[in-house]
Amino acid sequence: MPRSTREAARTLMARAQEQSGYFTAKQARESGYNYPHLEYHLSTGSFERVEHGLYRLTSLPPGDHDDLIRLSLWSRNRDDEPQAVVSHESALVLHELTELLPGVTHVTVPPKFRKASPEGCVIHKAILRPVDVEE
Repeated sequence: MPRSTREAARTLMARAQEQSGYFTAKQARESGYNYPHLEYHLSTGSFERVEHGLYRLTSLPPGDHDDLIRLSLWSRNRDDEPQAVVSHESALVLHELTELLPGVTHVTVPPKFRKASPEGCVIHKAILRPVDVEE
């Protein structure tokens, strides 16, 4: 746990920058922000609540693939590991292998994944080997 407010801010900023400005409530706590700190920064406009448990630093500009970052953060398990992998037609677009723009985002998750699909997202279940996944 960070020892100072500045250290907490640096830690959260570094993590959020890796995720296009997004961070989870759990990541904020790990950086040194408890619930009253989150509420304070929401009230000042430094943070914005995107959805339950998901926040964004307002000082960072939106990224090209914000929707995919949000899906990755949404899919995290209890160990804070992302479970969703962009797949099918969505992966083709991401890798610029097609100009076809699918109307929904396709992701693949492990067979035991239990969260309901967000709007505009199609979930496929499969076991993916590490060699099949690219970050």
